[in-house]
Amino acid sequence: VDFRAAGEVEGGGGLALQATVETLEGAEAVVALEWGVVTTADEGGFGGGTGLTLGQVLEFVGRVPLPTHINRSQETLDAEEYQTMYALQEGSVAAPSAGLHLTGWAMASMVNE
Repeated sequence: VDFRAAGEVEGGGGLALQATVETLEGAEAVVALEWGVVTTADEGGFGGGTGLTLGQVLEFVGRVPLPTHINRSQETLDAEEYQTMYALQEGSVAAPSAGLHLTGWAMASMVNE
């Protein structure tokens, strides 16, 4: 196991995403992704399927990266405040500081010019 992220779900236990590097050749890798419901009785394994897509799992266990000058844990409002226009489409990712200055007002102003 090279990476594991988890989030708690109602009723105890949680949802976990596990990534394992299966092969690595230079800069290319084959990574296996596995996700499922985890309970305290699972002892590190998965207790069963979730019926969720990978995108839904990433949305659940993922965190918004905060700029380095923000020295605190993520808060609920951060998903809106530290996303850019590039993150409007589901599945897109961008560094939080890349384009924060491109607000709706700024973009409309440039289009009108």
